[in-house]
Amino acid sequence: MKTKNIYLKSAALKLFLILLVGSSIIFSCQQDEPESIISTAITNSSDKLKVEFSKSLAVAITNEPEVRKFLKQEAMKMMDGDFDIIYELVKNERLGNNKPLNRLFQVILTALKT
Repeated sequence: MKTKNIYLKSAALKLFLILLVGSSIIFSCQQDEPESIISTAITNSSDKLKVEFSKSLAVAITNEPEVRKFLKQEAMKMMDGDFDIIYELVKNERLGNNKPLNRLFQVILTALKT
């Protein structure tokens, strides 16, 4: 009878701990809106410029086959031993449509802002 009581107390303690851990996991997790996380994380102007550049790069890669081709060629050069492309070195390069890369990004940024 004594071992049965110990077993019941042990099982009750395990159940209590499982419920405690489970409920703390469930109630401590909140789903934040991605937009609010991004907007609160971007505070200084440098971060805002990086986000704007990233958006224009994404649009350029999606909509401009010349940009994709150019970026692939530059990445294959492996200037720093990796597939990185240093924007400062390639920003004035002309694409197949004879537009400099930085001018294309400026046009895209203007379109995104309107």
